[in-house]
Amino acid sequence: NGIAANSTGTASIDAQTVDIASTNKYGVSSANTGGVTIKAEKSIYIKGGSANAVNGLQGAITLDSKGTTVVDGDILAKAAGSADFNGAGSSLTGAVITETSGTTTLGFSDGALWKAEGDSKVSELTLKGGVVDLNNHNVTAVNLANNSAATIRLDAGAEKLGGSAEFYTEEDEGMEIKLILPAHLNKGENKIKVIIADDQKILAEG
Repeated sequence: NGIAANSTGTASIDAQTVDIASTNKYGVSSANTGGVTIKAEKSIYIKGGSANAVNGLQGAITLDSKGTTVVDGDILAKAAGSADFNGAGSSLTGAVITETSGTTTLGFSDGALWKAEGDSKVSELTLKGGVVDLNNHNVTAVNLANNSAATIRLDAGAEKLGGSAEFYTEEDEGMEIKLILPAHLNKGENKIKVIIADDQKILAEG
């Protein structure tokens, strides 16, 4: 593992830059209730090896960078997991697996990119100028923050549509969702939509 919290105490890192590239198993893992908190002034980089980049089994895992955050690999949350991806240099390349017992709180702003590498579910999603590339996968946000602004795009090389996005939100006021489809796809096949939770109103659909 890169960093593992295997006891009830919290493992904390506070530095200018944090660079964790695991060649074996997890990048960051919490196997006990203590959890892991990583703070950085400039950047956080986490890459998983043969397993999840962020592996939240029992304790909460928090990634908090004042600069860029890059996660290369999947995020698993059986407890709580949170991360903010700020700016065009920030990205998540992987799936987000939120178990029934867990919660995930993710934010993407100012050009930060999430490229899904598997079907994903996020408990709380904030998009302030973030980009979500479905990459032919299904992405669900149980709660999309109010006043979100996002670009949703599909794999430009896809021969046919293979992914969908369902973002549930209580209020559509101030919402801006831009859809980018490969030019050769039939837009009528697009399953991208934003749903208002109570009345199933489709806010945006290709």
